Amino acid sequence: MPAGASRYLDIAGDLRTRILSGEWEPGANLPRMTDLARRYGVNRDTMARAIAILEAEGLLWAVPRRGTVVRHGMSRPRRPRGNYVKRNEGTDEPGYSFPSASAQEVWVHHVPRTAKLEKLTDPRLARMLGVPEGTEVMRRHRVTGPAGEPPFQTNDSYIHPRGVADAPEVAAAAAAPGDW
Repeated sequence: MPAGASRYLDIAGDLRTRILSGEWEPGANLPRMTDLARRYGVNRDTMARAIAILEAEGLLWAVPRRGTVVRHGMSRPRRPRGNYVKRNEGTDEPGYSFPSASAQEVWVHHVPRTAKLEKLTDPRLARMLGVPEGTEVMRRHRVTGPAGEPPFQTNDSYIHPRGVADAPEVAAAAAAPGDW
């Protein structure tokens, strides 16, 4: 190894190759940090630096009390949601994901989804919807993300009463996130 080269870079490269080759399936845990350090003949700090590189690349995710989890085969770029969505291809059910997610990931609801009429008490939202404060509007609440990962997206939608009258199905609770 040339002078100044760090062992953790070599370990990160080896782990990257093993992950991308499918040795560990998405959602699987890597062996414990101490076991990996022993296998590579390094201390735990060196192993942690290698893992940190792959976590920054989006290939791994250190989850407290669960271990180091293999992500879904690609990094999850950090970028605004925007208006672009794509259909989930990992299931036959309706659903969508956003640019920072893989179309192969199956997204799930992390808490029970709700869709109910409630009085709008936020004056700013009332102005945005063009209704008087206190008007009943449909509020849809969703907390979603890939299966096996912590929630990735929280969504509260407020739907104008005309929208509910024209499309009452907005209150339906479909099986998959992004159903409407």
